Amino acid sequence: MNLRPFPFATIGYRPFAETGEFVTVGVLVYDPADRRMAVRLEDVRRTGRVTGLFPDLELGIYRAAMHAAKEELEAVARSLDGGYPTPVLAPFRDANANIFEVVTSPREGMIFHPVKGRRLAANLDEAIESIFLRYVHRQDLAPHVRAEDVMEQAIHGLFERLHLENAYRRNVTVGNDNYRTKFTFGHFPREAHVPDRVVRPINFDRKDCTDIYRYGDEWIGRVKRLQQFGMLPEVCVLTVRQPGAERPELLTAVDQVLEELAAHRAVCVNEGDDVALANLVRLDTTPDLALIG
Repeated sequence: MNLRPFPFATIGYRPFAETGEFVTVGVLVYDPADRRMAVRLEDVRRTGRVTGLFPDLELGIYRAAMHAAKEELEAVARSLDGGYPTPVLAPFRDANANIFEVVTSPREGMIFHPVKGRRLAANLDEAIESIFLRYVHRQDLAPHVRAEDVMEQAIHGLFERLHLENAYRRNVTVGNDNYRTKFTFGHFPREAHVPDRVVRPINFDRKDCTDIYRYGDEWIGRVKRLQQFGMLPEVCVLTVRQPGAERPELLTAVDQVLEELAAHRAVCVNEGDDVALANLVRLDTTPDLALIG
């Protein structure tokens, strides 16, 4: 199966800009090869998450904002399919215009695009289905399943699609007699006893900043110690699940932890950015990577 990268952005509803709190209510996905865009928004009758976060909000305001967003984004999608009938969309006539970046550029107002990424998929329909279920319905976050186990399965699935499942060992130990720690996946060059690439999912979707800092400090310490003993692999990738509580202070805490990890040569990739992860774990023999670069 040939896989291609599809840029995507989540659609957030933020009724009170001053608080920074928002609910993810939809996604849009762009197909750069065919210059097509797909949009999917949550059913406006499903208001539990909105009222849970904003109990005093009048639902009429929410539904009006969703209706306006739907009309605007679907107008762009239709215009890409059938020409450029309105002056507002005239800039998209330029074949070199980065349509996705224009549509998802930072904006004021209730509707904005908090998360961007690229998902590997066979086609546009497959891409938007998987992204919508992940970010809007959060379907893979069943309480009885440990989040990092779910992330591990997703990484292994990407390896399978890239024909790398036999190239990476699971549950590898890195270090020496002085210090060692485990990573979820590791690649060992031929006849080597230490890995040159390791991957580990990290779940920062936690209830408060203290939890984030504690878990972050644990991994900062591990990476720093491996670096101190000269045992940190050439490529150390941490795939990161961002907070789902949609509280800005949690996102700030994660950003601070990621900065410290990067200072010790760990490469942090947001969960769902298949293209970035694929380019980091690629081997010279990996086929079809030109399709996802």
